[in-house]
Amino acid sequence: MKTISTQLAFLFFLSVFVSGSGMAQTKAFRKGSILVGLSEGSTRSFYSTMNDASPWQIGPNQSLHGQRDPLSFEYGITDHWGIGFNSGNDLFNINPNSFYGTDAFTGAAKATTSEFTLDLSYHFYIAEKNDLSLTGSFGSSSVSLTGNSGEAKYQYLANGNIVRLGIHARHYFCKRMGVLAILSTYSSGNSTLNVSGNTFGNIYSTSIKG
Repeated sequence: MKTISTQLAFLFFLSVFVSGSGMAQTKAFRKGSILVGLSEGSTRSFYSTMNDASPWQIGPNQSLHGQRDPLSFEYGITDHWGIGFNSGNDLFNINPNSFYGTDAFTGAAKATTSEFTLDLSYHFYIAEKNDLSLTGSFGSSSVSLTGNSGEAKYQYLANGNIVRLGIHARHYFCKRMGVLAILSTYSSGNSTLNVSGNTFGNIYSTSIKG
């Protein structure tokens, strides 16, 4: 009787282990997972500039609506932690005359931000088809305005760093395809120091928080 009970107990724990292993294999994130995400969305940001030669703000701290299109990559180093990178651009329509102390523009111009960050993610909720993670990012950023104003070409380029904190939500329709939603907050600072070729704004740094 004792032998039968022992065998039943062994079979029970074996079935739990096999079931648990099967569940682990079907979870949305685990060690060795490779996640690639392409997204398109919007950003609400505060765009401001500073005259580096004077300790006072030149441009208004203006709230702007922009477009955003990040590409992300992540690799699972454990069943909950992942490392990766993110590359993206934001687009804003601004009035350079207001922000950079120039009168060369007759209307709005398009400011383009670029970023490349290294990311660390913690996946705090993992199910078969759903995955929630917190992601912290740090990397390089830049702001540029380039184009033509009448017959004259113009250029403004500033380089710096960006810090971002966000939450990522994924839902999978099948084994390898799903939908991704991102909500994040960030802060970047960009300077024209050691940048050549600018036609305006050479002493203006740009700060964007959103």
